Amino acid sequence: MKTAVDAKYYTPLVSDIIGLIHFQGGILNQIGSNELRMLDHFQMGPNLVRGFASNGIGPRDITYYGFGATGDSLGGTKYWGASAELQMPFWFLPKEVGLKGAVYADAGSLWGYQGPTSWPKPGR
Repeated sequence: MKTAVDAKYYTPLVSDIIGLIHFQGGILNQIGSNELRMLDHFQMGPNLVRGFASNGIGPRDITYYGFGATGDSLGGTKYWGASAELQMPFWFLPKEVGLKGAVYADAGSLWGYQGPTSWPKPGR
């Protein structure tokens, strides 16, 4: 069972500057005797912390096969994220254009992988 929460709060601060606070989190729970599949896990990247690659946050496969580790994303069963942002129109453009800039700070984490921890070697 996957549960996720995503909350945003916008508020005008000064003149045309808008403040935004964003919180998100989720948890994946096993129900019954069915094992969690790797595909069931949360996969996070820029949807949690801007600037990360797709599936770029969380546990990685570091199995060594003689050619190096793949570093593939495994996902996780728990995540949290928080963001603070200031949005403002560009001062050098007319307001009617509608373009805005933003300054932001993001933080987050993904953890709690529950699945297989060993795989057959490639080619077998």
